Amino acid sequence: PGGEQVDPDTGKDSADQGDGSVSAPKSSVLLAKAVAKGKRSVKLTWSKKTGADRYVIYMAKCGKNKKLKKIKTVSAGKKAFTCKKLKKNTAYRYRIVAQKKVDGKYQVMSRSLILHVLTGNESGKYTNARKVSVKTKKITLNTGKTKKIRAKIKKAKPEKKLMVHAAKYRYTTSNSSVAKVNRKGRITGVSAGVCTVYVHANNGVRAKINVTVK
Repeated sequence: PGGEQVDPDTGKDSADQGDGSVSAPKSSVLLAKAVAKGKRSVKLTWSKKTGADRYVIYMAKCGKNKKLKKIKTVSAGKKAFTCKKLKKNTAYRYRIVAQKKVDGKYQVMSRSLILHVLTGNESGKYTNARKVSVKTKKITLNTGKTKKIRAKIKKAKPEKKLMVHAAKYRYTTSNSSVAKVNRKGRITGVSAGVCTVYVHANNGVRAKINVTVK
């Protein structure tokens, strides 16, 4: 399966089709996750984006014709928001966008992946990811050499099937000029340096791999 193709400048993506991989050479993907809290709430958390003046949160129910709509704008000091009074046992999707004010207008700095999550951690026979783990947490590569990521997901409810609305695993790199990662989870060393590669489940829970390229 493919991953989510995100253009860091336009924000156009193919998350619902799942036919690409993430590469953000100009503006790294905003790390974020969506975790079910109780039966009708979802807690969103994200990493701080240096220089951001605010974060804009978008939401929609999962579905082919359901478009993301802005539901909340929070200040730069916030790194979490809880959506309440949602429908029970329902799939929702979210995106968080970091923005900076320039000459009186807000410009996009970075966007999260689109996050897919079930309220109550279940809907029918499906459940959310609870944890992502990787076999190797540190990788050293020579320029031009590759290494395949081996990842595993722990489900919120082990007896149920994992909800997969995008690729089961999505991959991002903190610096694609040092190392890039394709939709199949293969890391390629590009130039000498260090960076971090992340493996994301549909709801944004993730594992990280520290990569050194010589």
